[in-house]
Order: sequence, then C-alpha cells, then structure tokens
Amino acid sequence: MSPVPGITYNDETDTWHGLPDATTVTDRYTLLVLDNGMRILSFGNRRNAGEDAHVLDANNKCIQSWYNNEWAEDPELVMGAILRLAGGVS
Repeated sequence: MSPVPGITYNDETDTWHGLPDATTVTDRYTLLVLDNGMRILSFGNRRNAGEDAHVLDANNKCIQSWYNNEWAEDPELVMGAILRLAGGVS
C-alpha cells in the first residue's frame, strides 16, 4: 500500500508504521501533524500530493482514506470530510 520504503500499513490493525513524529514533506509523501494529534497523510510527489489522503489518529490508526478518483467525483464532499475528521468531528 505504501510507495515509500520504511513506511508500512498493517491491514489487521488499520495502522501506519514508520511515520515521523512531526509534519514532514518529502518528494514522496506529505504528513501533516495537527495540534490535536490527528494526522493527514498523502502520497505523491510535491506537485502531485493528493494521489490519496488518509486521516489518522494520534496512534497512526487510519480513520478514513480517499483516493484520487473519489476526489474527482466529488471534491467538495471529500475535502469537507477530511477537514471534519482531522478536526476531530466524525
């Protein structure tokens, strides 16, 4: 699932492993660590970040994921859901 060596996803626990503790932007992924402990993870290069988006809790458990085809179909719904979940509203 992860295109980045060292970052892995466990399907059984729905958790990401190997992520840094702080906001990080690389040429392969972007991780935003919010003040409330929630995280937004997206793979893709800096200009194409958003190939997918994952909202994670403070323990790197995936709350929800979206992929670029879902953004194309209903961008307002997807962006609204990402912001609400990252803000702690489910």
